[in-house]
Amino acid sequence: MVALSLLSLLLATTTLAAPSKKKGFHGACKVPASAFPLPQSFSSLTSSPTYVTMGFGNQNYTCNSAGNYTSLGAVGQMFDVSCLYRKPEFSDIQEDAFNIWSNCTGDDPLEPRMAQLFKKLWNIPVVGQHYFVDGKNASDNPVPVFDFTSAGRTKGNKKAIFFGEKIEDVTSPGGVQNVDWLELQEVSGELADKVYRVDTVEGQPPPTCKPGSADITVKYATKYLLTGN
Repeated sequence: MVALSLLSLLLATTTLAAPSKKKGFHGACKVPASAFPLPQSFSSLTSSPTYVTMGFGNQNYTCNSAGNYTSLGAVGQMFDVSCLYRKPEFSDIQEDAFNIWSNCTGDDPLEPRMAQLFKKLWNIPVVGQHYFVDGKNASDNPVPVFDFTSAGRTKGNKKAIFFGEKIEDVTSPGGVQNVDWLELQEVSGELADKVYRVDTVEGQPPPTCKPGSADITVKYATKYLLTGN
């Protein structure tokens, strides 16, 4: 798992600008908000998402003293899938990507060959990475990051990053084997105001564990919607 100091990363990337200074980051094609019916407890999409992405990678877990797995965050690679909208592969691309990923003998989602394969299959470009960083205090939960500073047309733009916090989560409609759907609110960064995790595939840990056992990773795939910059 990527483990960095949140404070140092914020300072290094100068992402403390107010939302009014956002730079209009957006994906290659426009997808209407109506394409994504969200749970009632989530904030509604009032306009088209700025990015519609597919992400795949690992959910990371540690075993606590009660014999349950708790989240350590995630690491994932993200692709712009907006131009697949209205094509047959759009609705199920996260499931197809997961099937490939789950059968892969490797466990590094950032390994270049996976990106090359997905580019060949669907002509979708990498736009960034998803990972977690440490909070300012040792007791803080890890902070989710969506980092678009190293790929695509935002490569080299240090403002193309999102640090978030969870507003809401709901059980995946597809089953308890899938990680929850999430709504995240910006804490800092100029990439987006909110990120939604929807259409999740797998990623949940086993129901119990033996205290002291090693940390585990569980493969998953999903769609991420970025909005409001």
